[in-house]
Amino acid sequence: MVDWLKSLSTLNRRSKVALQVLVDLFLIVLSFNVGMLIRLESFEYLANDRLWLPLAFATVATIATFRITGLYKSLVRFVTSQIMVSISKGALVFAAVILITNYLTVAGLPRSVPIISIGLIVLTVGGLRFFVRQIIRMPMQVIKQPVVIYGARDAGLEVLNSLTYGRDYVPVAFVDDDPNLQGLTVGGLRVHAPSKMPKLAEKYPLQAILLAMPNLSNARRREIFRELEDLHLEVKTVPGLSDIISGKAQISDLRNVTAEDLLGRDPVAPDKELLSQNVVGKVVMVTGGGGSIGSELCLANTFAKPQGVDHL
Repeated sequence: MVDWLKSLSTLNRRSKVALQVLVDLFLIVLSFNVGMLIRLESFEYLANDRLWLPLAFATVATIATFRITGLYKSLVRFVTSQIMVSISKGALVFAAVILITNYLTVAGLPRSVPIISIGLIVLTVGGLRFFVRQIIRMPMQVIKQPVVIYGARDAGLEVLNSLTYGRDYVPVAFVDDDPNLQGLTVGGLRVHAPSKMPKLAEKYPLQAILLAMPNLSNARRREIFRELEDLHLEVKTVPGLSDIISGKAQISDLRNVTAEDLLGRDPVAPDKELLSQNVVGKVVMVTGGGGSIGSELCLANTFAKPQGVDHL
């Protein structure tokens, strides 16, 4: 089945849309017939020729609604729950149109059938897309590295959604120190207590732990790193809250642990007035001026306009 779906993925965009329309037409008609069977419990309705005109009008109107609401602009491999809004609108249009045309043509359609059809259309049209998405993405998950997300709140959920469409990591579980979240399921993954990390490391071939708690203080972040150091796993973090607010980074941008993360305290901004008292108007000697720290000091002193700067 996977090979068959891969061959379909090589079709051009117009052919893919045409195929989706044909499948949706079949599913809409199928949903209507199943609704009739549920309501009447027999196939006697097939002899009523007046039913097919309302069905034709309603089916065309539903497909048109799908197109207008952007359902056919969505790539199946990247579909999300948002497509259910488009499908629900189309199902409501189906029910409304078939009720109106049934009234105008006196087709004798049971009034409960359009209501039943709404649920069936949402279930079949939406369910098929999520099924195909899962089949297409299964081969991608094999090559991904399993990771645990530390933090099951908004940041963790956004990291989960970002990694779902990436090719590097596949989240297998959440870890959070909030007792109210432990044991629950977030984004389809179970939330575990931090004490369960050794068992998770044994159960899964973990490659990394992703710390998705951007508003943590550095002191608390250091405590978490100490708890995880015995696992000998790579720890990555999301950017700091200030970088996210300023727009310099997104919460899904992962980075390696920095020195600031390990200090156990928040960095203190330098007092420019105090520093200038020691360098402005004075000759300054910087030892190790060729290194990274020394070169930064020389650059800072240049802007401070000292009388002279010597390098060693």
